[in-house]
Amino acid sequence: GMFIQVEHPVEGKLTQVACPLRFSAASQRYPTPPPRLGEHTDEILKGLGLTEQAIAELRCLRVL
Repeated sequence: GMFIQVEHPVEGKLTQVACPLRFSAASQRYPTPPPRLGEHTDEILKGLGLTEQAIAELRCLRVL
C-alpha cells in the first residue's frame, strides 16, 4: 500500500507515493492527479499580488 496508480489527463497512468498515515474511520482520497511543472504558477503569483504585466515580464527573463 505504499504506492497508488493515478490517471493523469496528459501523462497517462502515474505511480505515486500513497499517504503514509492511516486512520480507521477515514478513507484515502486522491481527488486530482499531481500538477504539471508550472501548471499553477500564474495563480500563485497572482495570489502574491503580482499583476498580469509583472508575471509576463518575469516570463521574459532569461537565466544565463
